[in-house]
Amino acid sequence: MVQLCKGAGGSVVINSGVSPSCFGLEKHGISQATEVLWNLPSGVLVDAAIRRGEGILSVNGALVVHTGAHTGRAPKDKYIVRRRDTEGSIDWGSVNQPMRPEAFDDLLRAAIDFTADRTLYAQDLYAGADENHRVLIRVVTQRA
Repeated sequence: MVQLCKGAGGSVVINSGVSPSCFGLEKHGISQATEVLWNLPSGVLVDAAIRRGEGILSVNGALVVHTGAHTGRAPKDKYIVRRRDTEGSIDWGSVNQPMRPEAFDDLLRAAIDFTADRTLYAQDLYAGADENHRVLIRVVTQRA
């Protein structure tokens, strides 16, 4: 399925895939992507990753990718925006480091600017198996 949606400044964004959405990425501030591929099945994502040179198949059929030098989150790289309404409920220290709201805004703007003129992949997913407690999340990436 394909939907043409209005982007920034009246530009057209091509949204395609399974359950494409004209609602969403612009709500996150992302409005200048050239194409958004929505909720693609695993097999289609694997094919796209191979076609785009993002990975190869192992002899057993698993997708193998090189993640680069920075493969995980370092415990001291966790920052939380310090706000009056949540300040007392955070265990501040070397693990939960405070970040000024302005610094977060700068990082968010840089991330949003990075998405301009790119093809993006969007997946609407659940975190958690229990239907009573699971959380709906949206993952947006530049790679399949």
